[in-house]
Amino acid sequence: MAPGYPVYQYYASNMTGLRVNTTGSTDRQLDIYATVGEDRVRLLVGVKVNTGTWQITVNNMAVAGYPPAGNVSIDTWGFDGTSVFRVVGSPRFRNTVVYTYSGNTLSFPVYQTDNHTAWAFEFDNHRKG
Repeated sequence: MAPGYPVYQYYASNMTGLRVNTTGSTDRQLDIYATVGEDRVRLLVGVKVNTGTWQITVNNMAVAGYPPAGNVSIDTWGFDGTSVFRVVGSPRFRNTVVYTYSGNTLSFPVYQTDNHTAWAFEFDNHRKG
């Protein structure tokens, strides 16, 4: 898990709107929280002091105004640090990646290369306002 305070700050400031149902990974190592806000869909993701690759699946893309199939640009933010115990600053923008989805379902990987970085993934809500 990442240093907690910046994650809680992000959650309090950005995870606004409708809190949607989420399910963690089957191995219980990855937790996820998601909201559909007026402007963005936001997913806050953390792994329990572990490394590896996990898949995030977003069902019912139509809720955010997306067609049954297409592309979505996802912005990635990392809550960096060198230890789960060291206080760090704000999340750092990593990149924007375009993913293709179909069947009204989006899946994309989380590559956890250390045991202390949490992630925020954001994409546009096309049903703004």
